[in-house]
Amino acid sequence: MSPAITSISAFTQLKEVGLVVTQYQEFLGDDPEPNGRMAAGYISTPVFNMTDTAQAVLALAATILFVSTRGNVFGFTSRLNTLNGITLALLLGLCAWIYFGISPSMNSAVEAYRTAAAANDTQEAALTYKSMMIIHETSEPLYGARAILVFILIIASGILSGTPKTKTIQS
Repeated sequence: MSPAITSISAFTQLKEVGLVVTQYQEFLGDDPEPNGRMAAGYISTPVFNMTDTAQAVLALAATILFVSTRGNVFGFTSRLNTLNGITLALLLGLCAWIYFGISPSMNSAVEAYRTAAAANDTQEAALTYKSMMIIHETSEPLYGARAILVFILIIASGILSGTPKTKTIQS
């Protein structure tokens, strides 16, 4: 969620600053809108990459913990532990897909766009920008789904951590 907030802030605020990214000035001109978007991309890309890496590692660590305790992370079996296991499996798969599939594709498209823009190749920049936007449209709901899965895990784990062992329903 925080990378999205960072991006929204960067993309919104940087176009208002009126900056010009000199490396792309021939392509972007003096218009603050595309210059702000270009600068915001330089800010948000590493934030997304860092978040993708951290979430993939943490999802793997949580899965290892869950598997090593046979789903009895809190010392008992319940329907919430089953929900946690299913949610965790979905989260791990989604994080892997984002980390190994979506992120590399997006990073390649971003770099191709930057290269074309720096060379003032309007035709190639338009093609790579379109490719970048297609990936963005695919990734946006995946990032939202990942956030929802994390929230489900937090809520279910919070309930489980405060539930006395004697009050649980045995599976």
